[in-house]
Amino acid sequence: MPVADARAVGARAPPLTGDHAGTAEAIARELGIRGEVVTGAGLDRMSERDLVARIDGIGVFARVAPEHKVAIVRALSSRGHVVAMTGDGVNDAAALRAAHIGVATGVTPVARRVATGGRAGGRRAGRGPCPRGA
Repeated sequence: MPVADARAVGARAPPLTGDHAGTAEAIARELGIRGEVVTGAGLDRMSERDLVARIDGIGVFARVAPEHKVAIVRALSSRGHVVAMTGDGVNDAAALRAAHIGVATGVTPVARRVATGGRAGGRRAGRGPCPRGA
């Protein structure tokens, strides 16, 4: 299970989704992801400083917009985390660019152009076919 593998090496995988909070929380709990559930509306009420202070205790981000994703990436980075972001569309482009590692998971040209690397669908994100063994 990818989430368990990530946790085993000290990585976190909090979902950032447009889904409703209840749906996002239920899926996260099934995957063993714990922590506070914060919505985009909740992020709108938080200052940047508050988000940075609380970011490590948040396990699920629901009903988030593109600008929220960027704020989350920046808050995690400011706490010293190396941030990898996956995304499949134009709405993910700014967060893919803000992350240390941006991985395009779809075929949207914008997402592929701003992705920094990784492997998605058998292709190196934004860089043509993956060499054998990469």
